[in-house]
Amino acid sequence: MAWTQGDLTSSLSIVIALAACLSATTSEACTGTREFCTPVLGLGAHQYWGTHQYWDTHQYRDTDQYWDAHQYWGTHQYRDTHQYRDTDQYWDAHQYWDTHQYRDTHQYRNTDQYWDTDQYRDTHQYRDTHQYRDTDQYWDAHQYWDTHQYWGTHQYWDTHQYWDTHQYWGTHQYRDTDQYWDAHQYWDAHQYWDTHQYRDALPSVNLLDTSTILGDWGWMTYPSHGWDSINEMDEFFSPIHTYQVCNVMSPNQNNWLRTNWVQRDGARRVYAEIKFTLRDCNSMPGVLGTCKETFNLYYMESDRDLGSSTRESQFLKIDTIAADESFTNVDLGVRRLKLNTEVRGVGPLSKRGFYLAFQDIGACIAIVSVRVYYKKCPATVRNLASFSEAVTGADSSSLVEVRGECVGHSEERDTPKMYCSAEGEWLVPIGKCVCSAGYEEQRDSCMGKLVMIVTEYMENGSLDTFLRKHDGQFTIIQLVGMLRGIGAGMRYLSDLGYVHRDLAARNILVNSNLVCKVSDFGLSRILEDDPDAAYTTTGGKIPIRWTAPEAIAFRKFSSASDVWSYGIVMWEVLAYGERPYWNMTNRDVINSVEEGYRLPAPMGCPSTLHQLMLDCWQRERSERPRFAQIVAILDKLIRNPDNLKCTGTVNRFTQTRLDRGLLDLTSCLTVEEWLDSIRLGHYRDNFAMAGYSSLGMVMRMNIEDVRSLGITMMGHQKKILSSIQAMRSQLLNTNGPRRHL
Repeated sequence: MAWTQGDLTSSLSIVIALAACLSATTSEACTGTREFCTPVLGLGAHQYWGTHQYWDTHQYRDTDQYWDAHQYWGTHQYRDTHQYRDTDQYWDAHQYWDTHQYRDTHQYRNTDQYWDTDQYRDTHQYRDTHQYRDTDQYWDAHQYWDTHQYWGTHQYWDTHQYWDTHQYWGTHQYRDTDQYWDAHQYWDAHQYWDTHQYRDALPSVNLLDTSTILGDWGWMTYPSHGWDSINEMDEFFSPIHTYQVCNVMSPNQNNWLRTNWVQRDGARRVYAEIKFTLRDCNSMPGVLGTCKETFNLYYMESDRDLGSSTRESQFLKIDTIAADESFTNVDLGVRRLKLNTEVRGVGPLSKRGFYLAFQDIGACIAIVSVRVYYKKCPATVRNLASFSEAVTGADSSSLVEVRGECVGHSEERDTPKMYCSAEGEWLVPIGKCVCSAGYEEQRDSCMGKLVMIVTEYMENGSLDTFLRKHDGQFTIIQLVGMLRGIGAGMRYLSDLGYVHRDLAARNILVNSNLVCKVSDFGLSRILEDDPDAAYTTTGGKIPIRWTAPEAIAFRKFSSASDVWSYGIVMWEVLAYGERPYWNMTNRDVINSVEEGYRLPAPMGCPSTLHQLMLDCWQRERSERPRFAQIVAILDKLIRNPDNLKCTGTVNRFTQTRLDRGLLDLTSCLTVEEWLDSIRLGHYRDNFAMAGYSSLGMVMRMNIEDVRSLGITMMGHQKKILSSIQAMRSQLLNTNGPRRHL
């Protein structure tokens, strides 16, 4: 088929002049002058006016031609009309003025003669009028103030007595006020979510809106005698542009109207909102059997604009559309525009754009406007999770899963998700976020609590810096006292259900009496009452060297993971602020711990304290001691200092012992013998060429010294360093005579 662009026919002046006149009733009328056959106003042709069919209609009797016929003026038909009663001839008949017929008319009641009679003032008719209600007699009647008549007036509604009653709060009058709409309980109530106000607020994106186009829409029509592009006046005399067709006298109509190419903008399903008027076939004589009251809606997808080269067979039918209301001659006379609005979904769509097409099969119809749009679920916050706006799915039953992001100062408890429905509404919220420690939920955000932590002044600052500044200046008992204070603080936090997550010497404060207190609760979290409860986080940095393996691998924090960190703090204290794992990278630390490597005892560290460290570093968190047990062990060591000797023992939580596998210095006199004892004798030349001729020189080596020898295998480096640390510990804590190394 050959699509053509319809010619614009301006019928504006004709519409204004003949708006209340005749309707098209013959095929000749509609084919002879097309602009007179518009379905919005239904105007007729001149040749129709001269027929007897026209003269017998009410339409003719309303014309000046009919009223001027002399024979009409003398008939009873004329004298019974309102037209006659408005003439001087009628009003001057004296007998009329005295009749009840006159006194019952509105004309009489509007005269001073009627209003001034006592008869009128005593009637209920008078008492119900505003004239009576404005008199002092009415307002001064005490019984009035107590009547329902008063309670229903605006006078009462303006009093404080009314505004403060529950009667007011439950009325539609209240619900229409800004005070009601701004009330938080309304926005959160199902009453709001179920209203059209909410649904109309759902975001949509227009792809086409003809109401914003001035003049012709530029659409294609087929055949040429089908749809017309016509300017009209609506019922308020505002100009509108329409596409119209009214070939109701001829059978087998097939008139097509096609939109321009519309890009879908990423939408997989769109909606077409069509506003149209349709004429009632029964209001047009002689069209039964050929007149229809429906039209068909089609669409076609394409990746580019095809111009006029589209065929009828390429289009897919969406639906047959009927009008809820059709208009008749009566509606034309009073310029009542019965506008229908129908919405149809189109999809699923996959190509870059599409066309809509309207097929007329014999109706008298005008397309007033077409809007094509797609729906989106609006951006929202639910359960402290922020959800960005989402385009709806491809069909009416599809749900698009959207994952939410926790709002500021909150963390995931369960992964937040919601589903965007085809109607642009959020459904099935799953999961949630919770406010971080120190924050509390306020509507859809987490606000910082007004919390003040008041502590005493700790003169010596952080523990790690303090220990490095006083390297080797404290006794073992003093160091154990510091550890006991830290353990007591962690026991208190653990009993309250808190996990610290960042326990390290840098976060311990020391006062002038060497009393240590735990600080820096920036990463702390509260747990459930279950002592084995754990907290799982999804982001943020982790202090690798102080963190338990399960917390690194699975971000699973618990009081047991704080115990692991406490073991590292013990090592820091006994090593006087030395960096745990020295210069190893974080990745090396993770791999080494996973392979079973544990920090060796610092120089001068009693074996009992190192064993406690090893207990804190058990792989299984259930095998680690609790803080209450740690404090009890330290108290026992303080009361019995002899237990701090290298041969002293305390209760153990595992069977691992520090002296298991230690080097026997009595059997190793040279560097070569030492290397052979740890099965690394093939590195003899490396040590010899670097000048390490005695074990004393070897025991002063660090990780960089080992690497400088050309020893690149990570496992061999660890084995050498562990043996060196073991030699240091054994030499410093042996009860026998010291040897010269």
